[in-house]
Amino acid sequence: MTRSGFIAQATRKALEEIELMNREEWLNLVADGMAPWFEDQGYPLPRCRIAIGFPSTGKRGKRIGECWDGRRRPMAPLRF
Repeated sequence: MTRSGFIAQATRKALEEIELMNREEWLNLVADGMAPWFEDQGYPLPRCRIAIGFPSTGKRGKRIGECWDGRRRPMAPLRF
């Protein structure tokens, strides 16, 4: 299956559950759905969790994203 196929599949599933799903849940669903595609390409994804919010510098900071080491949080090894 192509990358766009995984996105389409995740989007269809998300549309079925849209009333109960927030944007973080949708992004994590897409990441989970794309993991097999990345593995087929030779780049297995580590277990991760995608979260939405302001960076550690606050909303006035210049950062556009952060990756947090999972040793600080046991839920998942990486947070984006």
